[in-house]
Amino acid sequence: VGWAVGNRFAALIRNRWTVDPGMEAVYQWAMANATLSNYNASWYGATKRLYPKLLDEVRGVADGSGIEFSRIWFMSIQSEVGAVQQAFTQSAGDKPVPPPDFTMPPVRRVGHCTDVRSDVPYGAPLWGHNEDSGIAEGNHTYVVIAKIVDEHDRSRVLENFTSYSYAGSVAGVAYGWNHHGLIVSLNALFSRLSNLDRSQTTDALPRGIVNRALYAERSVDDAVRALQGMRSVVSFSANFGHFEGGEENRFTNVEVDPMGGFSVTRSTHRVFPSTNGSAFFHGLRNYLYHANEYLWLTTPQYNDTSSAWRIKRLNEFAPPTTVADVRAMLGDTKYAAWPVYRNGLNGIMTLSTAVFH
Repeated sequence: VGWAVGNRFAALIRNRWTVDPGMEAVYQWAMANATLSNYNASWYGATKRLYPKLLDEVRGVADGSGIEFSRIWFMSIQSEVGAVQQAFTQSAGDKPVPPPDFTMPPVRRVGHCTDVRSDVPYGAPLWGHNEDSGIAEGNHTYVVIAKIVDEHDRSRVLENFTSYSYAGSVAGVAYGWNHHGLIVSLNALFSRLSNLDRSQTTDALPRGIVNRALYAERSVDDAVRALQGMRSVVSFSANFGHFEGGEENRFTNVEVDPMGGFSVTRSTHRVFPSTNGSAFFHGLRNYLYHANEYLWLTTPQYNDTSSAWRIKRLNEFAPPTTVADVRAMLGDTKYAAWPVYRNGLNGIMTLSTAVFH
């Protein structure tokens, strides 16, 4: 899979580096920084131990595109590199402590994505997702449709999935679905907690690897259990649904923080307490809007102005009952400075919109 993607999109992957000098600057810094190299070695080692086939996918992209592995791997650990950068900017009492001659590019904290979910009475649930990212990512995405079979029995399908993906990065970090009917979308979250030292002793994985691994699961419950069994270096929010409908397709949101905090929220009838004790009950509400701030965990976080305005605007709508409602909400630009459908202001734009129904 990796080789085919790298070979098909080699020019696009190379061009992503050309149009994004900020990524190049952080990469050069990361390659020269001994502290980050130590953390990177632990993330690489955890991936090799726990998900060697996914590491093979990353290496395949490098081989297929002819781009050195270190660059392709970096494209899938940018959030983790940002966490190390953020730790360097904290007070002197925190770790790691920068060396005297330390120089570092700006931290790249990009607020990704908005989700709108609604359980329609007596109808199929509605779900829409805006995939947001930096302007440089525009026209540097593609859809991966992959079928992976057992190398010893080619009639046995191990994975069959579709994933909207960023050029060069591991598939699975945006949104997609698999042949079992499982649907996945992701939202970036920005915890103020730095647990990098612990990540080296707990087999913590890069978020991209964690997200890609979800595409092998059969059901929403399987995906939630899989997340509970993994540790991510950085925070994120995962949204799950299922094309089979029924109880499986009630909206399910999982929030994860780097300290092991884990919260599962499902619509209407079942709300699970989070592992850090911050149970959140929202009554009989049958809809959910999620952006780039925690809703359930009490994890200290960086405030995201865009998220606050997006959620404010979505709450001004009546809960959606049709696909047209979902599209109208995700396409809204009423608050021009902080629109739901992002237009490039503040360096962020909506790259695509998906509706699952």
